[in-house]
Amino acid sequence: MIEWNIQSRAHACRSCGRQFADKQPYHTLLFDEKAGYERLDVCESCWAAQFSQGATSRKGFVSHWQGAFEVPSARPEPIQKENAESLLRKLVEQNDPNHGAACFILAVM
Repeated sequence: MIEWNIQSRAHACRSCGRQFADKQPYHTLLFDEKAGYERLDVCESCWAAQFSQGATSRKGFVSHWQGAFEVPSARPEPIQKENAESLLRKLVEQNDPNHGAACFILAVM
């Protein structure tokens, strides 16, 4: 079985190092190297200056595609702090010894 280990999309151009802006177009080149697949994400200006001519004829070339960079959204907390505190208060009010471990975890949160 072949294992596909391809890097995820970069947050900056691999050529010039500038961070991608939200909705900025970028180009991706995929090459088959000895150590595995290599993915290069480059901005429009680097693509035009360095990669548009001859990149597809480079040894190991597999694929090229274009996309628009989307800034990753911030992950919300799994349990909101207000909810953890209100749950702790409810469990403490019940005064049930079976909820001791849960109360400890909620208190630490």
